[in-house]
Amino acid sequence: MASLLQVIIASLRQSMPGMDPNAALMQQAMRVLAGDWLPFNDIREPVRDHLVIDMLQRDTSASALAALSQRLASEVREFLIADTRANIIIGDTCNADSDPIGITVASLTTHLHRTIDLWIHFHPTPSAAAFSDQLKALEIEFVGSWLETLHPCLNEGARGLDPFLRQFNGIATQEITSRYPEHAMMAMFGLPLLTNLIFQFHDEYRRGRGLPVLHVPVASHSHHGNAHHRAY
Repeated sequence: MASLLQVIIASLRQSMPGMDPNAALMQQAMRVLAGDWLPFNDIREPVRDHLVIDMLQRDTSASALAALSQRLASEVREFLIADTRANIIIGDTCNADSDPIGITVASLTTHLHRTIDLWIHFHPTPSAAAFSDQLKALEIEFVGSWLETLHPCLNEGARGLDPFLRQFNGIATQEITSRYPEHAMMAMFGLPLLTNLIFQFHDEYRRGRGLPVLHVPVASHSHHGNAHHRAY
């Protein structure tokens, strides 16, 4: 999974010729985190080539895509099972008889298969939606279906999603800072925005099914100035 993410980051760094690569990465990442996924149109081909040549060895059959998706999701599963911080968070916030890791990995496996298939087999036509639009739709479907099956695992139900995911945000920030210090600043600023985007996608998923939204920000005042809390 890390190698795929690194290729996406490297492609975004090179996606704006004439601009400093670090500045290009920051600008493109901020666009994506703000909901504008057009930058993915510019990096579709290099990411596709990495998937086809380096990760699939040119075997783009359905069985090969399924095997790759399962392998990538298993890497996430192994990390979550082995990570002490993740286990503490799960133990403190989840029902004892629930399986949040299993739910997450199952959702991720399905999502990766669909996403990799899109990266590889997308062909632009006048009647087809843009690649970035189709990719974003897949992400909304993944986030929505995942969180809908995840929040029953939490002791606080849907109200527990915000603190649960933000604690895992902290783990991700620590991991990136430790393993890829050159991306530490982007992780510290970008991952909280990514969490917000996840909540926006969850609400969009629910709206599309006639369900009430869960993450509408509500402004309130504190001793430290304006703060934003989420309504459930």
